[in-house]
Amino acid sequence: PQQRIAQIVPVPRSSPAVNPPPALPPPTEQDRKPKVTSEDLGSQFMDGIEVRGTRIVTTFPVGAQGNDQPIVSVREVWMSREIGLPIFSKSVDPRNGETITRVVSIDRSEPDPSLFQVPADYTLREPNQQ
Repeated sequence: PQQRIAQIVPVPRSSPAVNPPPALPPPTEQDRKPKVTSEDLGSQFMDGIEVRGTRIVTTFPVGAQGNDQPIVSVREVWMSREIGLPIFSKSVDPRNGETITRVVSIDRSEPDPSLFQVPADYTLREPNQQ
């Protein structure tokens, strides 16, 4: 801002992954890896947006984290492929309690183009330009 220079930066056009992680093989007592399973919860609409849900259950076996009983963590994610964002997620874990995240007030109208204009008193540089 002090030099009044704006740099053009290309934006990658990839969409976020929407598939749940693959389930891990069952743990052995030696490696004490968590067991991860996933369940497809189907599709529904939330606030007029189609979402697809996945429930991921992670079970940490006895001794994996100094625990004397299995620790079960459940995460539910409802993803919009259209928007490319999770619209709702809920995590229940005995170590951290319950956390809910929800996207609200989605405005899909076009933003004011002036928000993306380089100020008139700036010099515009192309990528890799000195």
